[in-house]
Amino acid sequence: MKLFKRRSKTGRDTELADAKADLACENMIMKEKARFGRVRPAVMRYLRAKYGEAPANRAMWRINTRISKGIFTGEDRTEEEKKYMKTAKRLRPISEIAKEEAEEEKIQKFL
Repeated sequence: MKLFKRRSKTGRDTELADAKADLACENMIMKEKARFGRVRPAVMRYLRAKYGEAPANRAMWRINTRISKGIFTGEDRTEEEKKYMKTAKRLRPISEIAKEEAEEEKIQKFL
């Protein structure tokens, strides 16, 4: 008699890939909302093409739910934090800046 159903490695790999896709979508959506106050349609097209329709839509739904409950707003930072972030952006390592520029170029090519 089998008491527990064992998951295959492929099942775990699929769950891990889904979780990574969800987090990546949420991260990009939060950055967009914080930067522009909304999510541009081009970014959603990019996310849907890269991660699929369901993960992108789920991430958008979760972020909008957080906003409606007051958990996440793009403008939670105080003036000191904003000033610090401006300074920190200037002092970031070149590798980080290059990664962000490469990602922006990918989005622009997708348009």
